[in-house]
Amino acid sequence: MKTLDLYIDRTGAKCTPTADCNITERQGSYALFRHQDKVLIHWPAYSPGYADLIGGGIDEGEDSQQALWREVEEETGYKISPLPPVNSFEHYAGFHATDLAKFCNQQFYTYLFDVTPDIVPFFDGTKPTPEDGTMEWVAANDIESLPMNKIHMPSIKALLFS
Repeated sequence: MKTLDLYIDRTGAKCTPTADCNITERQGSYALFRHQDKVLIHWPAYSPGYADLIGGGIDEGEDSQQALWREVEEETGYKISPLPPVNSFEHYAGFHATDLAKFCNQQFYTYLFDVTPDIVPFFDGTKPTPEDGTMEWVAANDIESLPMNKIHMPSIKALLFS
């Protein structure tokens, strides 16, 4: 397995794998749901204090879209009929999942969707998620100032601010 030049954790801290570390190849699919000037994020229980995009790993036999809609349902509880994205962004990066003590060479597929409340419910404040976290709609302009999982910042910047 190839070791990349840079691995970061959720906080953006640089991490260096040791020679005995198991580095895995991974693919992940993520959604940015946008309603007017807000985006839906979640605060997962496995990463206290850090916001994340909705999504996760692509399982064997899935493509990025199948994985995305499965992850959306798992993480939000919403069963949403697949939608065409407004835009998408792919990037490859080294990620250190500190909660799993694992280094990943990961391909990230991130999709931007413009939604209405009948597609993805819009609410004020936070709402619990099926996986013991919370989710909330935040102003798109505020997302960069949140304690956000830094591995997603290239996608966020490309899809929301370019």
